[in-house]
Amino acid sequence: MTAFKWLVKDSPIKSPWLRGTKTFGINKPVMLIDQFGGKQPYLINQQYWEEGELAYPACAKVVVDSNLLDGIAELMSGGKVSDGMRGFIEFVSREGWDISAGFFLTEQYAKSTHANFLLHATRRLRLLYHFFAMDTDYFLATGTVRLLPAAIEHYLVKEAVTCLDDIAEKHVHSFIASHSQREALETVEATEIALLKMVLLREFEMRGASPAEQYIAYQQFISSTLNFSLGRESQLALHYFSGQAGSLLGIKGNSSRKKAARNISATAWDLLLLRMPELLLKPPINGGHVEVAFVATHEHKLAELAQLMEIHTLFPGTTPIVQYDMTKVPDEVIDTIRNALDGQMVSPILRHGPASIPTGLRNALSHSLMLRLPSAGEI
Repeated sequence: MTAFKWLVKDSPIKSPWLRGTKTFGINKPVMLIDQFGGKQPYLINQQYWEEGELAYPACAKVVVDSNLLDGIAELMSGGKVSDGMRGFIEFVSREGWDISAGFFLTEQYAKSTHANFLLHATRRLRLLYHFFAMDTDYFLATGTVRLLPAAIEHYLVKEAVTCLDDIAEKHVHSFIASHSQREALETVEATEIALLKMVLLREFEMRGASPAEQYIAYQQFISSTLNFSLGRESQLALHYFSGQAGSLLGIKGNSSRKKAARNISATAWDLLLLRMPELLLKPPINGGHVEVAFVATHEHKLAELAQLMEIHTLFPGTTPIVQYDMTKVPDEVIDTIRNALDGQMVSPILRHGPASIPTGLRNALSHSLMLRLPSAGEI
């Protein structure tokens, strides 16, 4: 397929799956996040320009983290789940959505030893495949889990194995063979560098400066230290400096060092999770389906963060280029930034060479922040 882009905000098609973030339950609610603004992404490519329209089948899937995957595993093991988890599972089952464990595998592989990853990932995927093979109609009618023999047989034939456990083990080994632990860690490290610099600029280095001045300084720092741009991080920085990000990072000048370190790490992984829908959105191949993904979570701060990340337009590439909605940021802030950055919202990359993260940069920024924050005994 030739060059393409996805229209999101300007898509002519309303989403048949989700129009705004959906919340399930009161006791530990689950949020199903809509980053597409109630629209179905619309593909623009050469065929569109030649024929005037482009029809293709599309389906929805949900990206879950370890907490939600644990909830599914608990249900399939006969345990009790919260009303939020049950409502979410009933919705996914009723609507026929697929479930992606890709983020869970990425995070666990990056954080675990090889042995622990094999053990825990295989167990969770085994129970996820039990969920896929569940008699959905019976579950929705009775709330009780039972497996459907025809569904089990379908997966066994499809994967050429003799039991569901073998499918889980096969997929875990396939994941290990095609991924490196360092891959995800480098992405998270780059995000942590960006987050640390945001906090340093706003709370210490440029405290009292205007949002535009802080944002411009942030962009100049990123462009002079990293050989790549950070789209979601830039969007967060724009809203953070403009006072439109609430308490997302939750780090102030009097925050504890432990809290700051924890919040930086958690937010970095949250941003990676929120990237999954754009990474999974691919054009149809040989008449195949387009999979439109949505993130689900228990975390209120992740849902709040996602509100800043509503996608406007999505361009192709190994790392997709995304245009985000900036309507919440005052026009004068955006105008000042564009005037300083030659009409752009990001500073041009100043370093030469391949994309890389300078050795020790993250640790240096973290050390600088920790020196400025009070120790536990001073709070």
